[in-house]
Amino acid sequence: MKKILSMVCAAALAVSAFGMAVCAAPSPTQEVPTVSSGTSNGAAVELVAESAEAYMDSWVADEDIADPVVSLLEQMVENTISTVQALEQMFDDPKEVVTTTGGTMDMSGFAMLVAPFDLHLTNGESATNVTATFVTRAVIGLSDANQVTVLHYNTVSKAWEAIKPDHVDYSTGAITATFANLSPVTIVYQPTAQDGNGAASGDSATAPKTYDGNMLAVYAVVAVLAAGAIVVINRKRHQA
Repeated sequence: MKKILSMVCAAALAVSAFGMAVCAAPSPTQEVPTVSSGTSNGAAVELVAESAEAYMDSWVADEDIADPVVSLLEQMVENTISTVQALEQMFDDPKEVVTTTGGTMDMSGFAMLVAPFDLHLTNGESATNVTATFVTRAVIGLSDANQVTVLHYNTVSKAWEAIKPDHVDYSTGAITATFANLSPVTIVYQPTAQDGNGAASGDSATAPKTYDGNMLAVYAVVAVLAAGAIVVINRKRHQA
């Protein structure tokens, strides 16, 4: 009897662990977006997006980017910090993040979609009022419901900004956003149960999908009923 119950409990725990694993937020894609166009104060400029890892050393030496910011970026690149923890370090309150459009948004339920990358001019010079269009497969298949948001470190105000993209093309993965200046950038989004196809990490072509909590509840009920049935059957065998 005890052995049977132990087996049932183990099965139930396995189901729970499966549910927790599926519920866990996917790792952000390390794929660096490709810049398709850019302007600075209305004039065309050549921009490039490159891996944050490649620029980490230069960020450390840059007086405009403080050490705590570099430390945060390192954790984000290595995916050793949750999005909520990162947001808490970026902003005073993730539930009331101020955007560059003058509004606020609750970002406490957001997840990182694209790991930090460096956006800069190809000639290495500085630029202001930059509008850039970059492409990442990570947003393909998502929708406005995902509230794709660009996070940018403003080197002038020395503070993080939440930027609502000027446009997001969910079929091609193109994101157009306007920046006060150039510096580290990352992209976050709000996971939903209706997410479509897109790259969740690495070269994957499958979008991050949230787990259906209803199915987990069904599994839990089935496990409990199975345990009850085994107990009843075992009692009848002993009474026979």
